[in-house]
Amino acid sequence: IRSMAGATITLNVDQLPDDLTGQQVRQLRAHFGQTQTQFAKTMGCKIQTIGRWERGECEVPGTARQLLKVLLALQPAMDLVYSD
Repeated sequence: IRSMAGATITLNVDQLPDDLTGQQVRQLRAHFGQTQTQFAKTMGCKIQTIGRWERGECEVPGTARQLLKVLLALQPAMDLVYSD
C-alpha cells in the first residue's frame, strides 16, 4: 500500500454514465476479487440480484447504482494506492 498522505481525490459522479452494463458490474466485482456471494453481501442484496445485474436482466436501482458509480470512479485511484 502506498502512502497517499495529503492526497485529495475529487469525484464528480454526475459525469459518469447513469446506466451501468452487466459487464461493468461483473468487471467491478472481479476487480475487487469478490464472488457473487461476497459482492451481494457488500451491496446488501441477494446473490440472485447480482446475477440479474450481471446478465443485464434488470437495471441496478438508484442507491446501488450510485454506489457502483462511486466505486467505478475510485477504481483508478485504488489501483494507484494498492499497487506494489
